[in-house]
Amino acid sequence: MEKKKILSIAAALVGVLAFFAVKYSLPPILDNIKINKDLKEAAESENSKCPNTIADGLVMEKVTFVKKDKKVIYEARFINYGKSDFNLEEFRSTVTQGLINEMAVVIKSDDSFKGMINKNVIFEYVYLDYEYEELARVKILLNDPVTAVK
Repeated sequence: MEKKKILSIAAALVGVLAFFAVKYSLPPILDNIKINKDLKEAAESENSKCPNTIADGLVMEKVTFVKKDKKVIYEARFINYGKSDFNLEEFRSTVTQGLINEMAVVIKSDDSFKGMINKNVIFEYVYLDYEYEELARVKILLNDPVTAVK
């Protein structure tokens, strides 16, 4: 084969490979960029309201976004209760199930979560007592179905 023909075939092959690389690898990258941007903005917005009373005796202390994990961490503190006031296993179990149920409803009714489902997005909830001792840490994976992860 002559050199020009080989170069033409090679160029066409590179073009085809580039097309498929862009078509199949770029959308997930762009999705992740959008998800990270949305999560960061939401976390910053919520954190600007902190400390914020979210229930009687429960204060949201801070909200943080962790980009490498696509995770938003919510830290809430009970201002009148200590660790000894809780059955920690029962508390963790009850909170976990409540968060799963609530998030399952929210993702079906709020379109802002639509692009995040099944994309390894985690919402982590940390509950502290009045002395800032950890009572429970619950990680909710935004999948369909919504699940708790360790």
